[in-house]
Amino acid sequence: MEKNIWLDLGYWAQKKARESGAEQSALGINQSRNVSVNYRDGKVEKLKESTQQSMWIDIYTKGRYSTHSTNDLRKESLEKFIQNAVDLTPYLQEDPDRKLADSELYKGQPKTDLELADSKHDKLTAEDRQERAKALGAYIKGKDDRLISVESSFSDNHREGYHLISNGFEGHRESTYYSHGVSVSMQGEDGRKPEGYRYYGARHLEDLVESKLTATEALKRTQDKMGQVKIETATLPMLLENSNAGSFLRRIIGVLS
Repeated sequence: MEKNIWLDLGYWAQKKARESGAEQSALGINQSRNVSVNYRDGKVEKLKESTQQSMWIDIYTKGRYSTHSTNDLRKESLEKFIQNAVDLTPYLQEDPDRKLADSELYKGQPKTDLELADSKHDKLTAEDRQERAKALGAYIKGKDDRLISVESSFSDNHREGYHLISNGFEGHRESTYYSHGVSVSMQGEDGRKPEGYRYYGARHLEDLVESKLTATEALKRTQDKMGQVKIETATLPMLLENSNAGSFLRRIIGVLS
């Protein structure tokens, strides 16, 4: 994302909001790109790339507050969008306690790099993505005569955004994320076809768990399901695998936020 273009658009939008009657405003401009490659049994099954752009804006006027969002970032469309947002806000219930933070709190922002973005992301090629997805499945090929199908995937995401507040705040955030995984199905007894998988993710490509280990774990998890039988209904302690901790915590944090 080219900083001058998006910041200029953000400040232009703030100016339009002020000219339209907003006393204060806050807005964010975001862009993301996601690429994914899926292989099934050594052949490409799906290639997908998507890019998204969006803007959200909060309007503060006459003791009232409203929030709006759009994916159309053309100025001619934004002008009408912002005017409508400001015009609609006075019809809402008064909310005197909803206001922007004191601008004094913006001073002394830390400059620490949280290393959320991989600086090498733009060097990743289409060939690299396909090779990584294909290699995951290749590690399992021929390892068990009961194999029915092996699906492997690799994906990466780059996200960037700017946050502007009319009383002086300007913020920028950039992040990357990579993930790969393997899903295995096997021929079990009595026509059963147990499935198992293993996925890993990381912000930096070099921190992604080794492909061979990921594939090996997916195969082992599937093999462990072979020969399972139904047990009698009972009340029993439930054990969660440690890899489920992240998913469990996300659900709790989602409610709290």
